[in-house]
Amino acid sequence: MLGLRCRSGRHLRRHLTVLRRQLASGANHDNESPSQRERRIMDEEEKRHSLEFYSVFELLKPKQASTVELLQRFNTMKFSKEAVVEFLEDKVKENRVLQQRFIEERHQILGFDLAAAHFIIARGGRVRLQGDPRWVTRSPEGSVPLPGRYTHGMYVEELDASGTEIVYEGLENFIRLSKLRALYLRDCPFVDDWCVDRVCGEYRHTLQHLDLSGCRRVTETGLEGVAQLKELKTLTLERMDHIRILPYICLLLEDAIPGLEIRGVDVLQPPPDDMLAAAESQSQLEAPGGDQSDAAAQAPADAQSQSSDATQSGSASEGQSKPGSTAT
Repeated sequence: MLGLRCRSGRHLRRHLTVLRRQLASGANHDNESPSQRERRIMDEEEKRHSLEFYSVFELLKPKQASTVELLQRFNTMKFSKEAVVEFLEDKVKENRVLQQRFIEERHQILGFDLAAAHFIIARGGRVRLQGDPRWVTRSPEGSVPLPGRYTHGMYVEELDASGTEIVYEGLENFIRLSKLRALYLRDCPFVDDWCVDRVCGEYRHTLQHLDLSGCRRVTETGLEGVAQLKELKTLTLERMDHIRILPYICLLLEDAIPGLEIRGVDVLQPPPDDMLAAAESQSQLEAPGGDQSDAAAQAPADAQSQSSDATQSGSASEGQSKPGSTAT
């Protein structure tokens, strides 16, 4: 409250100073009559009071949303534990997406390769440039040891974003990397099927090595998109046991991409017991239907054979009776 009073006093003094300057700069009132002078003093007094009243309420006027508005907004929300946790998670997600947004000015200054390198190194990743066997990482001071402007001949050949919180919107910073040959996304908690599809669509003609180990949000649907990478040589899928049909997907990918080597997956392992049981039950359900269809298909053939036998027996008996009648 003391701070509020001091602040209101400062505002009032400033406004009164402005008013005094305006009055001092006004016209000379020496030749005015007593009635005019009295009226002028009354007007000035009224203006001063109105200015004080106005300045106090201007001080109390909120610059942003007021407490009442915030309470009204929160009143419509459910304050259960699950609702609060969901609200906080949404805010964290929005902040993460905002921090990884595509900044056009950065790409204009650095170029696509250096901009992608700065982006991933600042978030704990690393890159390897073409023609240089060393990996570039963040310095102990936290700076990025790369040029701050576009430099001709610096191309990203390998990009390692393992363990980072890269999201789908952040992959927009990896566009037009013409020399990119390897991408490592190990243990990225937010890489999902959409991210895999975006990477495979962007580098379907150039990417040769891809690592998705430990990406728990990637499912068999996302792995189907890897078939777009026609130049892919190695695919690493360690700790992906949440995909139950992973060996079969790997076999399909090896057929779709000639020369592909898949690491971290035993394609010869037998299927789970419940999948075998489901397949056996399905075959048992289909077996009676097949017998009935065979019996139904065989029934007209039996009827036709019986009718042909009856016709033959009738003609034979007819031939035997005719000679007997001529003899009599």
